Amino acid sequence: MKLKFLIIAFAFFFLILVVTLSQKVISDTGYSNRILDNQGNNNAIVTNIWLDDTTKLDEIKNHKIKYLIVDVGNTGENGSLLTSKDEIDYFLKFIEKYEKANNYDFILLPYSEINTYTYNMTPEFEDNFIQDYYNLNLIGFDGIFVDIEPVKFEQRGDYLSLLSRLRSKLGDDKIISVYSGHISEDLNNEWGWSLDFLKEVSHKTDIISVPVYDTDYKNRADYQDFVKYTLDKILTNTWDSYFFLAVPTHKNSPETLDNVISVYSKEIKKYPDNNLLGIDIFAEWTIDDKEWKTVDQYLKQSQDNECKNPLSHPFNFISCPNTVSMYKNKSPLSNSTLYLKNILTILR
Repeated sequence: MKLKFLIIAFAFFFLILVVTLSQKVISDTGYSNRILDNQGNNNAIVTNIWLDDTTKLDEIKNHKIKYLIVDVGNTGENGSLLTSKDEIDYFLKFIEKYEKANNYDFILLPYSEINTYTYNMTPEFEDNFIQDYYNLNLIGFDGIFVDIEPVKFEQRGDYLSLLSRLRSKLGDDKIISVYSGHISEDLNNEWGWSLDFLKEVSHKTDIISVPVYDTDYKNRADYQDFVKYTLDKILTNTWDSYFFLAVPTHKNSPETLDNVISVYSKEIKKYPDNNLLGIDIFAEWTIDDKEWKTVDQYLKQSQDNECKNPLSHPFNFISCPNTVSMYKNKSPLSNSTLYLKNILTILR
């Protein structure tokens, strides 16, 4: 009787723990409750508003990619977008029609690359920039992907202030994401971001996309050491945001998707409990069939790893083949309850 009581007590403790963890992921830092998809579709790809091919969207959906990082065109000198509203509306209607037809909900994060060697980011520039992305969110986007590079050393305080203004304007239900520099402690390289600066940005954002391309490495070994260094910094530190690893499909050797994924697959197994959502593929218009096969291999390895350790994340067990039919379309609480019943059955 005492043993049975202890088993039941442990089981209910486990239920509370799982529900608490699932709620923590969603609400602890004010993130949108859509950042973590409970079917494991947490990867991203860069595309643009001129995407109008449903077969490409099929490819993206079939590879469990949830996030579309959408290039919305050029920005003018005053910080306002140059793309017409009609073009943007056409893209949004195209995506909405596809989503309804395929019962699939993309997360759309708009961006326009701002090179600080070209643009003078005056107060007027920032005001127009913020207002335009606010307007984009009113018509169907889910946040923003801030692509300002490089963030010069003397601009970093202003950059953090801009992120705070974006949060205030867009609200807590929208996703604030950024494209970072390489993780680097080189104080002479303004294209690099130190861990201290990365943590400051993490405090003000929901997702940071860290690139592992546009380097000067000439051989595979050195390049993969750099990828490992980047992953280790992400995986072994405490953060207030999630991360994507931005991976290349547009570069020459050694900066290939194969070389990145082979390192990624090994490193992620060492730290199953982490803030790394997945990969951010650059880009939809450069990826080829061979690279899609590499993505397939990565996705299979990711799922296999999650299913071997389903409790490393409260939602992992939903996407495992042996449990998907049982847990599909349930709330986190329902999933936890069903999982608890399984445990009690086993313990009996």
